[in-house]
Amino acid sequence: MTKGCSPGVTLGLWPAVVVLAVSGCATPGGPGASPAPSSSPSGPSTDDTLPRASTTAQPTLKDDPVDSAFHTKVDSFCTGQLTEKLKHQYPVGYVANDPDQATLAEAGAVLEAEPLTHTLVVTAKALGKPRAGAAAWASVVADFGAYQKGAGAAATAAKAQNPPAFVSARDLLEGTKTTILNDMRAAGFGATSPCALLFASAGGH
Repeated sequence: MTKGCSPGVTLGLWPAVVVLAVSGCATPGGPGASPAPSSSPSGPSTDDTLPRASTTAQPTLKDDPVDSAFHTKVDSFCTGQLTEKLKHQYPVGYVANDPDQATLAEAGAVLEAEPLTHTLVVTAKALGKPRAGAAAWASVVADFGAYQKGAGAAATAAKAQNPPAFVSARDLLEGTKTTILNDMRAAGFGATSPCALLFASAGGH
């Protein structure tokens, strides 16, 4: 390895993989070497219509599983939500990361019709609180709130037939789903649980 160069560092989060690659290479100095040109600070972006997804790596989550009785309740809840979600099919020809206006409005209507977009938080809170793993479950419920907000934003952009706004909202929503899966894993819900299947990134959004 060349002196002054540091290897890349890769961090993966399962099941939706977030890759952070960091690499740097210092330019050797020496007599007659020209200093590196300074970069002028760029002005603030004029596009502030959508929040920006954070690129900061999340800290390692501490396992704090809920009790078995509550786990069973949540599994039942997620199974019901998954059944409802599968009732809403996206239009033929719809591509989530490159939608066209011909299918976008219909896709927005489908997204808006899903119970996850409107009742996820209130239904989860109706389950009560676990006897164990209360802090981990509270984080999951907070994530559900972020999901509802993001799904609503994506549905609004889709119904307005605004592909760039929809893709931006959808990308943020995908990040929220990754957070949900990580927090649910800390709360004791594994990769094959109904909740993991409910928020797995696939298909429409």
